[in-house]
Amino acid sequence: MKKVLLVYKKLSNYGGTERYIVYTAKKLIEKGCSVKILTSQINGIDTSKFDIKILKVPHWPSWLKLVSFAVASYIYTKKAKKDNYISYCFGNSIGCDILRVSGGAHKFYVKQAYLRHTSKLSLMLAKLKRNTSLYHFFLLYIQKKAFTNKNTKYFVVPSELVKNQLVQGYNVDSSKIVIQYNKIDLSKYNSQNKNKAFLQALNLNPDKFYFLYVSTNFWLKGFSYLLEAFSIASKDSKFFEKAHLIAVGQDNIKKFQTKAKNIKLDHKVSFFGKRNDLENFYKSSDCFVYPSLYDSAGFVIEEALACGLPTIASKFAGYSELVEKSKAGVVIDPTNLKQFSKALLDFFYKKNDELELMSCNASNFMLQLNKLENEDIFGRFR
Repeated sequence: MKKVLLVYKKLSNYGGTERYIVYTAKKLIEKGCSVKILTSQINGIDTSKFDIKILKVPHWPSWLKLVSFAVASYIYTKKAKKDNYISYCFGNSIGCDILRVSGGAHKFYVKQAYLRHTSKLSLMLAKLKRNTSLYHFFLLYIQKKAFTNKNTKYFVVPSELVKNQLVQGYNVDSSKIVIQYNKIDLSKYNSQNKNKAFLQALNLNPDKFYFLYVSTNFWLKGFSYLLEAFSIASKDSKFFEKAHLIAVGQDNIKKFQTKAKNIKLDHKVSFFGKRNDLENFYKSSDCFVYPSLYDSAGFVIEEALACGLPTIASKFAGYSELVEKSKAGVVIDPTNLKQFSKALLDFFYKKNDELELMSCNASNFMLQLNKLENEDIFGRFR
C-alpha cells in the first residue's frame, strides 16, 4: 500500500488548489492508498474522512506565515519520508518528492505584472513597494530552494509556459516535469444550444458581433490593453458600427468604465460583474478575447474553447498553447496594440464558415483533451 502525504497551507471549499487537494485525497483513498494531509488551516470542509495533521503557524503577517509553513512542512516531510510516505506538495514547499507548481514562478509573474502600470509614476511606486516587501523577498528565496532541491523527483505543472519557466529560470531537468492540464465540466461548458437569445435578455442587440472578455482581475488580465486595442479597431467604420465588447467577472469596474468613457467607448462596452452563468455568455458571443499579462494556465480559455468559441489569447497566458493546438484562434502580444487591434479586425471580418470551422475545432479539441487521463504520477514510485 502506497502512503501519500499531501501538503498545502490551507484546506477549503474555495479556491482551485484547495478543492483539488481534497479531490486528490479522495481519489487516492479510492485507489487504496493511505493518505495524510498536512496543512495549517481548515475552512468549511468536512474533515472527518481524512487523516489530517495541522501545523501551528502564525497567520500574520503574511511573510511570517509563508516562511513558518515552509520550514515546518519541510521538517515534517523529512520525518514522514522515514515512514515511507511519498510527499506531494502544492505551493511553496521545499524538499518534497513531487511539487505541483500551479501558479508558476513568482519572479516571472512579477515581471509581467509590472506591465499593468501604464504611467511611469505608477510603475515606480509598484517597484518600490515590491522591492521593500518581505513577502516578495522570502517567496523568491523559498521558490528558488524548492525548484532547485535535488530531493524533488518530479514537478507537476499546468502548462508549457510554466514548464519553460522552470527550465529556463531554474535549470530544472525537463524530463522531471509532467504537464497535467486542468479538467473542466463539459456538461456545463459545451457547444450545445449556441445562440444569441441570451443577449436579448441582457438588452443587447443580437445582430452585432460580440467580443467576450472574462476575468476576476481586470488589471492583471490586460483589460486596459483590450480597451485601447478596441478603440484603435473602432477607427474602422464597419467595426465601430457592428462590434461590441462584453466584459464579465469583476465587480469593481468604475475605473474601467471611466476609461471606456474617456476614449469614447462607453456605448461599445457592456459590463456585467460576477456571474454564475458564464456558459451563456460563451455560447452567445462570437469571439473570446483573453489579453492576460500573466496566467500560468487560464480556466476561461478552456471554457471558451469547450463552448466552441474562437479565441484571441495572450502569449503570456499558459493555455494559449491550447488555442494554437486546437487551430481555434490566434495568440498575440497584448501590449502590441497594432497587432492586437489587427487581430480584433481580422476576426470581425472573418466569414461565417471560417468562424464555424474554428468553433468545431475548439469544441472537438476540448472533448478529446478531457478524455485524456492524467498520468498517475505515484505509479513512478515503487
